[in-house]
Amino acid sequence: MNRKLKFRLVAFLVSFIVLLIIFFPRYYIKKPDWEHLPLVRIRNTAAIGEALSNYQFDHNGRLPNQLSELVPKYILPANIRYFFWPLESKDFTNLSIEELSHEIDDNGAFVYLGKRGVEANMLLYQRTNLTTNLGITNFMVLTTNFTPAALSIEDVEARLHSLE
Repeated sequence: MNRKLKFRLVAFLVSFIVLLIIFFPRYYIKKPDWEHLPLVRIRNTAAIGEALSNYQFDHNGRLPNQLSELVPKYILPANIRYFFWPLESKDFTNLSIEELSHEIDDNGAFVYLGKRGVEANMLLYQRTNLTTNLGITNFMVLTTNFTPAALSIEDVEARLHSLE
């Protein structure tokens, strides 16, 4: 094969691949299943982290005293599922603000440390009783730079112990 023919063949193949990518993206890009267990935990933690970051920006660097302070300005009532995992069958739409605050702060999926957790680089952590029966050995935490991280129970306990 001469050089000109090789060049045309390579150009044709590259063009063909580009056209496939442009016209058939669903065949090579798999969208994440946000209802899949690990992704739900990451999504919820990241959404709360973003809300905390926005709250902190609006309040001159201060973090809220409780997670429920993020609702409704930073997390809309329609998205309160971020605070609960696995999603309870309870209908949260009919609760008063006081009842909703109690559910988020006392019965939610996360224990909020707030400013107290800065020393341990952990603003909140997933309640450990939610995943032990599912065989999950890591727990979602939110670091002080509002990044979700999966840590072992031993690491979470060591960080909590350092706060005492």
